[in-house]
Amino acid sequence: MKNFLSLLFGFAALAFSSCGAREAQIITTATPIADGEWQCFRREFTLLSPGSAELTIAADTKYWLWVNGELVVREGGLKRGPTPTDSYCDVLDDVPNLKFGKNTIAVLVQYYGRNSFSHRPSAMPGLYFDLKCGLQRLVSDEKWRAERYDAMWAPADENPEGQKQYRLAGANVGYDARKALDFAAADFDDEAWDAAVVVSREASEWGSFVERPIPMWRWSELRDYESVTTEDGVITGKLPYNAHVTPYIKLRARGGERIVICTDDYWIGPARSFYTEYVACEGEQEFETPIWTNGHDVLYFVPEGVEVLEVKYRESGYDSDFVGAFKCDNDFCNKLWQKAQRTLYVTMRDNYMDCPDRERAQWWGDVVVELGEAGYVFDERAHLLTRKAILELMMHQQENGAIASPVPGWYRSELPCQMLASVGYYGFYTYYMQTGDLATI
Repeated sequence: MKNFLSLLFGFAALAFSSCGAREAQIITTATPIADGEWQCFRREFTLLSPGSAELTIAADTKYWLWVNGELVVREGGLKRGPTPTDSYCDVLDDVPNLKFGKNTIAVLVQYYGRNSFSHRPSAMPGLYFDLKCGLQRLVSDEKWRAERYDAMWAPADENPEGQKQYRLAGANVGYDARKALDFAAADFDDEAWDAAVVVSREASEWGSFVERPIPMWRWSELRDYESVTTEDGVITGKLPYNAHVTPYIKLRARGGERIVICTDDYWIGPARSFYTEYVACEGEQEFETPIWTNGHDVLYFVPEGVEVLEVKYRESGYDSDFVGAFKCDNDFCNKLWQKAQRTLYVTMRDNYMDCPDRERAQWWGDVVVELGEAGYVFDERAHLLTRKAILELMMHQQENGAIASPVPGWYRSELPCQMLASVGYYGFYTYYMQTGDLATI
């Protein structure tokens, strides 16, 4: 019995030390990361008690998390900027798919980089990871493996006027299936990866962490399009309404063919939204773009020689239910209500936005309209997005007392009419009347 207990406690000590008992660190790759590029991180550890687990995780800027090969967080994180110097983190009260014994964590991170109308980049792409499971703790440190992900890159912006993209946070996505890693495989080889590089909080410019104040995104299963047509090598999948979607394709190819995926909202006058460039490998394969885009139709530009087996889409959006209702004997008014609901929902995600394609920016002239509508359409979770907007506006107040929008971001002009609207009847006051949240006011 004593030998058994000694063995048990020895195993426990080994497992505890393998997870690491120090504070979590910000880690990055040894290879520098440019704007719009991707990093991957991986760690194996032994777990004795796979019960309730709490995870605090942050990235600059977005992350995808696999636990033992299962994708448990799809597009985690928020665009940066609760204050001019701090960052958001996600706190997950339940981490699925952990098991007794050996576990594998894999994280894919997209670094937005460039300043925009709704994001304040830091100097350091990277990851912060702090998992607490009973007495054990797994933290991000130099024991992790880290690699710049060469299978993914940021294709060039297409702007006919040659103007640098300064409105939108994020980047186009390139994906070469010939170089891709299978994050769903728990045992892929990371021996060639470098050890993660630890970065001090000061050098990272991440500042302090502010817990995510809004829900994680809502995601559907893969869905069929309303209709699919093909003309001149372009496959068009019709969506039921303007929505945030991640397009999917299943195909058979020789390898090396380039497929471009975008929506009809990619072209916005002289501006451009985001597109995905997929380079096929040999044989049958499937791909879902990781970044969301919006529109009424999804367009697949497919070269000759590629056999398309299936196209679908996955819808995502802010996690709030449509609970308001309106109906009258006027068909036009009923249709207007339906379109207004959908317009409001497609302009909600990390922040209220003026539009989901050209800027995705939190202009307060738009926010006062949207927060007023939200009280008639959604459940109370929508008020959390309004509260986030209020706090961001005031935490970016300038030294002379002026407030400006859109924030977070680089734009600093006051725009007095919008700012008066924000602090007036249709702004903060309407939020208070909807919620009774005097503490925020």
